[in-house]
Amino acid sequence: LSVNLKYVENRHLDRGFAYSVLLANQGNQEKGCVMLSDEYYGNSNHRELVPLASASDAMVIASFQCEDAELVKRNYSVCIADGRVVELREKPENVDTLWLGTGTTVITPTVIERLRSEYQTNGNTYIDYIDFLNSLIQEGLPALHFELKGHYENVNEESALLRARAYE
Repeated sequence: LSVNLKYVENRHLDRGFAYSVLLANQGNQEKGCVMLSDEYYGNSNHRELVPLASASDAMVIASFQCEDAELVKRNYSVCIADGRVVELREKPENVDTLWLGTGTTVITPTVIERLRSEYQTNGNTYIDYIDFLNSLIQEGLPALHFELKGHYENVNEESALLRARAYE
């Protein structure tokens, strides 16, 4: 498995994480994998994501089956039907699915073009990445689901960092 990393500097943090995704994919005419750097995956099956992403023109949303509704509330939930993602809910108040959305997504050139267009239309103001992806799904853009397995920590607080370090 070979991975090419691209680092970009977002000098407009007020535009949101979605703007960083746009910057990292400037000129990219292929699918791209987005992975947040504040997440820890131990013994994960990310390698299995490659054939799924390669076999379709759809974007892919990776999630974990979890038992902690509070963790889902702090992140986002993924609603699935027949192997497809039908809705993403950013920081849901009520949790009716325990599919925890992660920072791993595979996006297509169509997603990037739509994101570029959205920033041009809204005057480069803030765009929430998950809400944006959900709007595309609601419009009918296909999104496949990938079940991540292994150990997951959203490392946005010291206790999560300690759990991730203990796992290694």
